[in-house]
Amino acid sequence: MLKSPVAKAPEASAEGIALLQSTSENSPEGSGRKLVCSLGPGFMPRVVIRHRIKGAKKAQKRIRKNTEQNKILLAEFQKNSQWKKSKIVELQERLGLKMSQIYKWNWDMQRKLVERQ
Repeated sequence: MLKSPVAKAPEASAEGIALLQSTSENSPEGSGRKLVCSLGPGFMPRVVIRHRIKGAKKAQKRIRKNTEQNKILLAEFQKNSQWKKSKIVELQERLGLKMSQIYKWNWDMQRKLVERQ
């Protein structure tokens, strides 16, 4: 069972501030620099949670194409290199890939074809 988030973070307490000061003074990269904190006893540091930021994208899992899917895409490309949306949707249902993946694969192949000529 989850507990309510009422507990203070270690940085917000006096012990946490003292710990931060002592570690920064004793660390090699902190030599010459002293952490100065003028934080009150009820201070709670602001934490930015990435998934709540406006415009942040959800982590996506990449679906890779296997050799069979590549063979089918290549065969369809050799029949006709200019794919309409209906063709992309048909291939999406047939291969189980995303529309964007199929569109991008076709776009890349068209660029390769232009470069070779």
